[in-house]
Amino acid sequence: MAGRRWTEQEYAELFDLFPLAGDRPRGDALDRAARHLGRTTDAVAWQWQDAHRYCEGQSTTAAPVLMSYLDRLGLCR
Repeated sequence: MAGRRWTEQEYAELFDLFPLAGDRPRGDALDRAARHLGRTTDAVAWQWQDAHRYCEGQSTTAAPVLMSYLDRLGLCR
């Protein structure tokens, strides 16, 4: 469902599937992840890219819950 906020559980699942140190989600893997999360492929790719940009210290539109999640778990290394 478009428009609903992402939860920490969804971020956990996203980054288990596509660690930030790895390749960005694409292709069939992106399609499967989007179906699993009940999100669009654009939404999944966008969240991963926002997290990656945040971890790289670049300008981002990352939601506070995403930034807090990444910081708390030390995923930006």
